Amino acid sequence: MLDAQSSKPKKLAIITPNDLFPMSVAKGAKEYAEARGFEVVYFEEYTKGVKDLSSTILKIKNSGAEVLMGSGYLEEAILTVRRLKEQKVDMKAIGFTTGPELVDFRTNLGEDADNIFGVYPGGCR
Repeated sequence: MLDAQSSKPKKLAIITPNDLFPMSVAKGAKEYAEARGFEVVYFEEYTKGVKDLSSTILKIKNSGAEVLMGSGYLEEAILTVRRLKEQKVDMKAIGFTTGPELVDFRTNLGEDADNIFGVYPGGCR
């Protein structure tokens, strides 16, 4: 997906709750990205069930990241998208391991859910 963009992004931010499965996914994504020539400019583990990601989003914005990957849960994905919009952070791509494939993601975010990638049983979408 990222390779297909005319101006290929090179800088990634990865965020994850400090819970076993999401942390494993995030660490694997970091290794995978770096092995393919991407620079992970920001990596953060936050408290599972966090209610405020404002400072995290500000750090992402200041890192120069062009792509955001989140490996948390639905509520955190919704919160992340809301804070990105609130802080006017524009990414070339955003993806979550959980969220975009669920009806509640779109119900809560409306048009802000557009063009955010997720994982579902048949692959990425």
